[in-house]
Amino acid sequence: MLSGYKRIEDLSKLKGGRVRGQNVAVGDHPDPERCKFLIKTRVLRNWPSQWHSSFPNGYIEFSRNIPFADGTIFDLRSHTINGKQTYIFRYNYAMDVLCRRCTAINELKCCAEIMQAANLVALAEFVMTKVAPDFQLRPDPLHAKRAILANLQALSLLDLESLVQLAKSSAIAAPIEQRRAA
Repeated sequence: MLSGYKRIEDLSKLKGGRVRGQNVAVGDHPDPERCKFLIKTRVLRNWPSQWHSSFPNGYIEFSRNIPFADGTIFDLRSHTINGKQTYIFRYNYAMDVLCRRCTAINELKCCAEIMQAANLVALAEFVMTKVAPDFQLRPDPLHAKRAILANLQALSLLDLESLVQLAKSSAIAAPIEQRRAA
């Protein structure tokens, strides 16, 4: 099976630098389609011979924090960031789509945790009309949350990104409405 996603095996070829550093994607699984977290970043430094007391084989430093590993320094010996196994992928158009999709799904999961019941049910109705138009959704917040989380993978990238904007606005507006009512 052909795939547009390539894991970088020879890490010595990565080019670093603030301006011309190579764009890469960093994930938590060797198969980028199965990553729960996939972040676009840039290689700042690829130093295979520096800081031998902490990193015997050297390290790669990224331009932004890798949230799932809580760090920016990739250990070349263990292929980890702060002890968490990480994988580096070539960044191209296919990887860009996958990164944006993964980011949108994670943001929707976070928003679903803090949304008010009415907004959660409305979001679930929108998701279900896109995925299964004939599905009858119960107006129960717990059922709505399950329906959202179970069907996010079936949505297109455009739908996911528009849902993120909608969910963020309703998740932010909910506490403001509560303060006004008080």
